[in-house]
Amino acid sequence: MPSPPSSPATVVQQDLPVDKLSLNAWKPHFVKTLSPFSSIAKIPANAVTFHAQFLEDHLGGTDWSPGLRFIVGTGTCILKNRTYYMLDPTTEPYLPDGPGEHGAKLTAFFNVNPEADQGDLPDGVTTWENVPMFVEQPETGRYVYYGNYSQARWSDKLDIDTMMTRVPQHIKDFWATELTSTIRPKWMTQELKKHFFKKPEYIGKIVAAPEADTTTITSEMEVKIDEKMAKDVRKYVEELREWEREANMKTAMIKKQFILDAFEAVCFARDVDWSDALY
Repeated sequence: MPSPPSSPATVVQQDLPVDKLSLNAWKPHFVKTLSPFSSIAKIPANAVTFHAQFLEDHLGGTDWSPGLRFIVGTGTCILKNRTYYMLDPTTEPYLPDGPGEHGAKLTAFFNVNPEADQGDLPDGVTTWENVPMFVEQPETGRYVYYGNYSQARWSDKLDIDTMMTRVPQHIKDFWATELTSTIRPKWMTQELKKHFFKKPEYIGKIVAAPEADTTTITSEMEVKIDEKMAKDVRKYVEELREWEREANMKTAMIKKQFILDAFEAVCFARDVDWSDALY
């Protein structure tokens, strides 16, 4: 039986208090290059807050990616792009400091865009542009509308220095728990499997197919080459089957500490999409 995945090498981290990290002052570089909104003064200072159940009853939707909800279907919907954010600032240190300001979404993995699975939305709208964002207020548990945001910059990855000095331990704990939850969504399991257990690559013979409108005489050498390619393809399919079986088993055995150790490894900070700009 395949053994559980071995933990990556751990770098000892001396956690600093969140206030010493100045999380509210630090933002990803791209976010700091954006010009302030000219219409920010139009957003009310004392915004109306919404209970989570109110948003569920009137907007609905399902959790598509962490913090992103999508209303599946083609029926009537209040939101033109059928998408909205519900975000928790206690696990999102780079959110906008207030309504109408710029910020960034922090996550280990994103699901594919809804369009890739559900098809394009009508009238040319997308699920990453002009999306309403609601941010929870920790003291009340209610949500404040921050405005409509676009997420058009992808895959700004945190390096190991930022991971060690700018991401508090409680956020790493949160994600380690989410990623190893027994009720995590299937797409997240697939992302974990692809990241930690590399799929074998095909290195066998490849022969270009003949043009459809040409007539050729197959030589003895071509027959041998085609047979070799067919043999290599069959071998690769068997390798994929074996990889799928072992990777599924190993992914199911991943524990919280394995993820925490991975967060401290340079390779994880390089390879995983951690931060997507919201502006």
